[in-house]
Amino acid sequence: MLHVTDFHHYLYTAAPSGFQPQDCEPFKAHLETLLAQHQQTIQSVQLTMRQNMYGFQGNVDAAYIKITVTDPKHINRLRTTIESNQLNYKGMFKYVEGGVMTFDIIQYVLRFMIDCKVSTILGWLYG
Repeated sequence: MLHVTDFHHYLYTAAPSGFQPQDCEPFKAHLETLLAQHQQTIQSVQLTMRQNMYGFQGNVDAAYIKITVTDPKHINRLRTTIESNQLNYKGMFKYVEGGVMTFDIIQYVLRFMIDCKVSTILGWLYG
């Protein structure tokens, strides 16, 4: 049995125009009020540069917001909140027909194994 304590589930969403690194903490507080749990649900919010793997985008990096939750059970509610156009942080998130896209299609356990390079460890143990 393996008990891991410092790995948290996360998702990405495209950063709206004008979103800056100094917006991360206030945006985190905004998300907490939207999710309205009796406990902390958002571990962190970071602005990062990534490439969209959905369709060819010309290998161009774009700004994305990485939102990390404290417990994997919060990811569905967070995803639903974002995709259903419920974000209105500083008026930056505009209504998008069909909803805002999030990127978290990799299952939690598989994401853990990829991020922590568990397959390398397993290959070493069982190879």
